[in-house]
Amino acid sequence: SFSFSSSSKYISHVKIYTTINNYEADNDTRSHTTPGLWNKDGYGSFYQVDLTLSDTQPVFTYNISYELNGGTNAPGNPTTYSNITSAALADATKTGYTFGGWYDNAEFNGDPITEIPAGMNGDKTVYAKWTANTYSVAFNNNGGSGTMSNMSFTYDEAPKPLTSNTFTRTGYTYSGWNTAANGSGTAYTDGQSVQNLTDTNGATVT
Repeated sequence: SFSFSSSSKYISHVKIYTTINNYEADNDTRSHTTPGLWNKDGYGSFYQVDLTLSDTQPVFTYNISYELNGGTNAPGNPTTYSNITSAALADATKTGYTFGGWYDNAEFNGDPITEIPAGMNGDKTVYAKWTANTYSVAFNNNGGSGTMSNMSFTYDEAPKPLTSNTFTRTGYTYSGWNTAANGSGTAYTDGQSVQNLTDTNGATVT
């Protein structure tokens, strides 16, 4: 093996020349300044190494691939990076989900990453992690009497029925649920199965 150490120079090009020396190694008394390798028959191969040095570190460019898992990538996220500069990774988006970070493995082991740091090499694939948002449905008696507990929902879960009405109001007949007090919003029947009423995490739909 060959080694080279310098605090201010970079190896930008290497050439290796091989010469077969047709004599017995055990009888050779000459001093060799290049590394040598002798074979078991007493014949050896000498290697001459020419190094080209540069004050500028070579730049290598690699690809970045994104596994979005149903999401949408940030418009400015890089598709390549180099060995001498870091590449920042912005958050992806997905309707009804909270972004949990980029990971370097599909199993989401370890900590999320926010950049590919300088000094790395090779093509990279990053994986988006998502957590489904949760929200509540509140029931308002709209001038009637009684109370009803809120319902909890998770985005993209299977549809489930709204709690049947238990409110009463003297002189009125219940005719269903509506998202507006005056009935001008979205209407739902009693016990109707619903899904994805909002995509905002922690929201309350009334």
